[in-house]
Amino acid sequence: MQDRFRVLLLWPGALYGDGRVFGVPHLLSLAGALRSPIVDVRIIDLDLERAFGAVRLDQIVSSNVPLMGLSCFSLATYI
Repeated sequence: MQDRFRVLLLWPGALYGDGRVFGVPHLLSLAGALRSPIVDVRIIDLDLERAFGAVRLDQIVSSNVPLMGLSCFSLATYI
């Protein structure tokens, strides 16, 4: 049996502590679109991970994940 393609979707956390979580619904939607019998999708919410102590990215992100998506906020305006 062939290994499944691994995808990690990472939510670094909210910029403000007021509950604005624009990235989480986006990542859940993306995970639903990617999920299939040959794709293993993993979502990590660093806001929740911090509740258990210090976050170690070297333990979360491993070399066996060929594709990683990062949801981040940007106020960039293009003219």
